[in-house]
Amino acid sequence: MKYCYLLSRSSKELLCISPFTDPLKVLDWQEDEALNVYSAATLTQNQRDVLHTTLYKEIDRGVDRWVQDTRYLPRLFLGGVVFLLTYFIFSLAVRDPIPMIDELFIAAAATLIAVNVMSRRDRKSSLALKQRLTLKNRVGEAVYDLDDDLKCLENHLYELSQVDPIDLAESIAKGEITFPCSLKEGNLEEFSRQYLIWVKYNRKQYLPLLQTLEKLDHDSSRQNSFSAKLLKLSMNGNLDLPMFALAHVLSK
Repeated sequence: MKYCYLLSRSSKELLCISPFTDPLKVLDWQEDEALNVYSAATLTQNQRDVLHTTLYKEIDRGVDRWVQDTRYLPRLFLGGVVFLLTYFIFSLAVRDPIPMIDELFIAAAATLIAVNVMSRRDRKSSLALKQRLTLKNRVGEAVYDLDDDLKCLENHLYELSQVDPIDLAESIAKGEITFPCSLKEGNLEEFSRQYLIWVKYNRKQYLPLLQTLEKLDHDSSRQNSFSAKLLKLSMNGNLDLPMFALAHVLSK
């Protein structure tokens, strides 16, 4: 069974925490595995469209990665052949005052072009097309369920969004944020694992901040400085404080 979780937040885009965020895991989807989509409330047609668009993009990215990995050695070999042929042809046919330099640049450019052409061709191959269509068709067969734990999580994220940003940034820096939901038990246990993967791929700016947060060690001066940094990032639109707080709690 594959699990997908949808978080709906007021004035925010629908957040899709899917099992396909990691492109290396897309092709792990077995034929007999169903896709179960959990949400706090019944989805509107627009929300379903957002879900399908997100999953389709992740499937495309995963299939592209799979094709690139599968065809790596042939591309490497053919790229080497193109480089050598181009280098020797221009070495023999073109005379220039600086031997080797021009030939190396031309050969390198020809190799990059050839590799890019081969990559595009591989992504459009019949095998890649079949994989895309097979996986996308199965998204249409997903089972939808309501989950009270997700509702609890959405409500708490909303409550955090209503807290003064200064107070929220200070609470995060001091490690005082808690969630009333059982994030590491029951249905939300898998959500928690997938959310941290989602952060890794979609909110990379969180990662160094989370590492810094772990090293504050109740130092009030450093906590104050870090909370100021969080506040500035939040005001600039580069950090969602409630979602960062969730990542912090889950990464402990």
